[in-house]
Amino acid sequence: MSSLEIFGPVACVYGYDSVDEAVALSNAVPYSFQASVFTKEWEKAFNIGRQLNASAVMVNESSTFRVDW
Repeated sequence: MSSLEIFGPVACVYGYDSVDEAVALSNAVPYSFQASVFTKEWEKAFNIGRQLNASAVMVNESSTFRVDW
């Protein structure tokens, strides 16, 4: 599991057995500036987005989006 967010073009990929486990893994780092949710189910995407402790949550987009532009 990651312990710190990396500043750079890096994507950490982990397996999970449930959405709750995926959210818990994502929220386990002390800082989280951006997160992405990929799904065709919009209601699920918004529910997951509300659970993530991130400054910005993209739906079906990568973290190449930057809020400081």
